[in-house]
Amino acid sequence: REKAREAVESVHTARDTGVLSWGMIRNEDEGGVFINGETDLTTPGDDGLVNTDDDDLIEKLRTPGIDGILGNTDDELTTLDNFRREIVISDLLKDGTSDINPSLRQITVTIKYTVQGLTRSYSITTYVSSYS
Repeated sequence: REKAREAVESVHTARDTGVLSWGMIRNEDEGGVFINGETDLTTPGDDGLVNTDDDDLIEKLRTPGIDGILGNTDDELTTLDNFRREIVISDLLKDGTSDINPSLRQITVTIKYTVQGLTRSYSITTYVSSYS
């Protein structure tokens, strides 16, 4: 759930900080910067946004080691290579019309992961406006 929320926050951050113009807050096939389709669960690159072309390494989960204290040399790192993330940014129509709302889009983030050979998923849907 947190990884889905993090991705939504990434889109809102792009809008709020002005890192991207409103026109760039779309999927690549619509002229934006967010990758189409599922990607590995990577850390953000230089732009600070997830699911863009400059993403970094696959994320790792840090848990306390034998001493039970988080943040020292015996911590255990687990690569989250069984997780995938997809961000879909869609236009919305104005109420009761077939006209696209130019200042509101829908964001759907889906996280897929495998546990004991079974694939599971979690999705969150929200909206982003051109106004911060």
